[in-house]
Amino acid sequence: MTAWHPWGQLRSLALTAAVVLAACLFVAASVQAAFLGQPLAGIGLVIVLSVALATPGRPEIGVTAVLALVALSPLQVLGNPPWLLPLAGTVGLLALALLAPRAAGAPGVALPALGPFVLALLVVPMVSLLTTDGALDEAFPVLRALATGAMLFVAITLLLRERAQVLFVVRGLSAIAIGVGGYATFLYLSGGGGGTGFFVGTGTLVTRVAFASGSPNQVAGFLLLLVPFAAAAVLYRGPGRLLGGLALVLSVAGIYVTFSRAALIAVAVIPLFFIRPRWSVTLAPLLVLGLLLGGPEILKERFSTLNEDGSEVATRTSFWTTGLSVFASDPLLGVGPGGFPDAYAQAKVPAKQFLPQAIFEPPPHAHNLFINTAAEQGALGLSALVAALVAAALLSKRLRYRRVPWAQPLGRAGFAMLAAFVVHSLFDVTFLESTATTLLALLAVLSAADAISAREVRDG
Repeated sequence: MTAWHPWGQLRSLALTAAVVLAACLFVAASVQAAFLGQPLAGIGLVIVLSVALATPGRPEIGVTAVLALVALSPLQVLGNPPWLLPLAGTVGLLALALLAPRAAGAPGVALPALGPFVLALLVVPMVSLLTTDGALDEAFPVLRALATGAMLFVAITLLLRERAQVLFVVRGLSAIAIGVGGYATFLYLSGGGGGTGFFVGTGTLVTRVAFASGSPNQVAGFLLLLVPFAAAAVLYRGPGRLLGGLALVLSVAGIYVTFSRAALIAVAVIPLFFIRPRWSVTLAPLLVLGLLLGGPEILKERFSTLNEDGSEVATRTSFWTTGLSVFASDPLLGVGPGGFPDAYAQAKVPAKQFLPQAIFEPPPHAHNLFINTAAEQGALGLSALVAALVAAALLSKRLRYRRVPWAQPLGRAGFAMLAAFVVHSLFDVTFLESTATTLLALLAVLSAADAISAREVRDG
């Protein structure tokens, strides 16, 4: 006979009541902030309430739903401000992860190996803001994205405790990639999608797809993180393979229609991590060369805009040179998160473009994540970023070579994601705009997979 534990029953009842109350408040806030008068309000509210009620028993459902909200936020379909609902969902997941009672015999909670590095990514910019002349309104988007990602990291690593839960989230990532990549492709084929573009040799204007609250590079940067996980889903047997294949096609198509040159080069790097290492050395230059010379004519024209008059190369060089100069002026903690535009405008660097009081605004970032981080957060911020990437690479290596078949594709996906992210970040900065939250959440999925697979090896 099972003994009755009053405290455990009361805590479970209190948790259930709290989840239901939170769901009701969440729905009410959604009605007030976003869905009032919308024709799809009823469907949206039913989905939100269903997910909220299902998450305590199936946390992987809640994790996937919040990741979907993060993906939807740039579309401006979640109300104003668009980050409110993803943040609310993240706080709900974190509360569930910290308050939910553990079943008898369940694996204990341990600090993930990546935990200190993720925490450093959040703490260093906060210290930089407090010790510099940085403005809170400029730093808020950066800190919000990092804080949301850090909370998601903690919640995911605590909630995903079984192999099936991790694989469920991987399939969910495929569904998200299908939605975002498919929508981007639809916008391009329908002639919509943004106010930026370029002219081809025939004089035709080619539009680069961008969502309502972002840029083409932001769309490309988000999809670039999901491509490796779609490839990993293809390697698993079962119904998720078809979903992963479709996600792979549509996410790459979504990157293509943004015509982000750095993202197109970065996506060509991803296949190298899913083939044998000795083949990678031969195929790497061939893939890039094929992209530049053997791709569609419109793609070759897009890359040719780099060297027609040299202006774009000179512009990026100006950003990088000025960013290094800003870093040299405040080498320890930088000028504060979000402070690059003002620092760029005030920097006295020879041959600098976008001069003060000109008709052009200063650039929002240095178009290089590492230079931008050094300028805004100094050597401490750059060290925290590099250390987090190195730690994530070591974790991916453990997964890749662990004697657990289901973990190995995720190790490959982790390596590929990090490599693509670094290549893309050498020329664009989407980490501060949109991908910080998603990247930290994906690192949490890898961290959970690492802990689960290590336990499986240990238990035989």
